[in-house]
Amino acid sequence: MDEPVRSAVQDAVERPPAAIRWMARVLCWVCWIGIAAALWGAAVGLFNLSGPGIDRTESDAEGFSTLINFNARLYDGAAHARALVGLHQDILYRIGGLVPIALYIWALLSARRSFIGVGRGEYFARPTVVGLRNLALAVLLYHTVAPILEIIPRVLYFIRVKDDQKAELDFSMGINEPVMLMLVFAGAVALVSSVMAHAAKIAEENRQFV
Repeated sequence: MDEPVRSAVQDAVERPPAAIRWMARVLCWVCWIGIAAALWGAAVGLFNLSGPGIDRTESDAEGFSTLINFNARLYDGAAHARALVGLHQDILYRIGGLVPIALYIWALLSARRSFIGVGRGEYFARPTVVGLRNLALAVLLYHTVAPILEIIPRVLYFIRVKDDQKAELDFSMGINEPVMLMLVFAGAVALVSSVMAHAAKIAEENRQFV
């Protein structure tokens, strides 16, 4: 069989079904929508366009949406409300709030790269696998490191402004079963995809010597 004919046959075999191609395309657009929404939220938070609003750390504490729950507040309700207004003006607090947004955007960009690879039929290509690995890592960091980096500026701010008010520093760490399962799943995906990415890299290097 001639090389062009063999290549055409191979492309036809590896070409994914139309349903998979369209699903990958739709998911790519969903990722772009999520990224645009995250960027808008980052601009609103950074420039305080919507006013003090709801404190993210307090809303997260109520729903316990992360593995680590760490809250800091003032005993006096009126003093705490006044402190929240100043807190949202604190530059360190705003920067800390950008960490989960950055991880969220990284996760969506990584997922989009994997969707593109799947849509092209490059199921085990290194960019596709690396995108999946980065998505899993972003999820892990979003639910572990990001909450810690978010709460540090909050605690430092309340320590500075508490004056004669009694400060309540409430730290709790528990196992949220859905979050734990998600973290275990993300860790497994990160581990397997890292091995696959290494294998794909070796395969690419071997092909260069052929």
